[in-house]
Formats: sequence, structure tokens, C-alpha cells
Amino acid sequence: LQFSRRVLDNSKELIEQKQRDEDELAALQKELREAKDSLDAANVSKNDILQFSRRVLDNSKELIEQKQRDEDELAALQKELREAKDSLDAANVSKNDILQFSRRV
Repeated sequence: LQFSRRVLDNSKELIEQKQRDEDELAALQKELREAKDSLDAANVSKNDILQFSRRVLDNSKELIEQKQRDEDELAALQKELREAKDSLDAANVSKNDILQFSRRV
């Protein structure tokens, strides 16, 4: 009878320990799933950031190239403007020479 009681007590204890182990396993599995989900989300965010960084880099390169083209065009226009101004100044000098000559005549 005592042996049966000990077996029964041990069985109850083993069943309770098994339940605690199953509960702990379920909690660890839940924690693992949450960690995996968090890591997946972090990887998605990391990929989003990498793609965004690439787009920013590409756009920056494009803007730098466009700025260089704009500067080259501006320099060409400024040169053309200086040449036109010089030509106009030369024409005004000639006009003044003609007016002075006309007054003397």
C-alpha cells in the first residue's frame, strides 16, 4: 500500500513536472516566434533602408551630373553674353566715332 502511494505521488509529481515543462516549452516557443518575427521585421526594414539609400545615392549622382551640365550651360551663356556685350560695346564705340567725325565735318 505504501509502495502504491509512493508510485501515485511520484506519478502526480511527474505529471505536474511534465505540465510545467510543457508550459515552459510553449513560453519558449512563443518567445522564439516573437524573436523571429522581430528579426524578420528588422530585415525588411534593413532592406527598405538599403533600397532607400541606393535611391538617394542614385538621385545624388544624377543631381550632381545635372548640376555640372547646368554649370557648363551657364558658362557657355555667360561667354556668349560677354561676346555680345563686347560686340555691342565695339558698335557703340564705332557709332561714337562716326558721330564725332560727323560733327567735325
